[in-house]
Amino acid sequence: MANVRELRPTEAVPSLNHVLVVKLTAGLFEVSGTAGAGRPDARFLKPSTFDDQQSALQCARDFATANAISTIHVKGFHPH
Repeated sequence: MANVRELRPTEAVPSLNHVLVVKLTAGLFEVSGTAGAGRPDARFLKPSTFDDQQSALQCARDFATANAISTIHVKGFHPH
């Protein structure tokens, strides 16, 4: 299972291959990321925007597991 790491508001994701969950201003959560050359990136996830934190984190966990990504980065909220 991937670790979850909170990023500061201006902090960039530290690795090219990543998955990121961001809380949007409308209270929605968006999942994005990339798994490397020749592999799918998270922008093709449907849906990529979620109404609740848990659904977004589960989507991120699934993407991380499928693509051997060890850390899920989050921004704009404290995961619980």
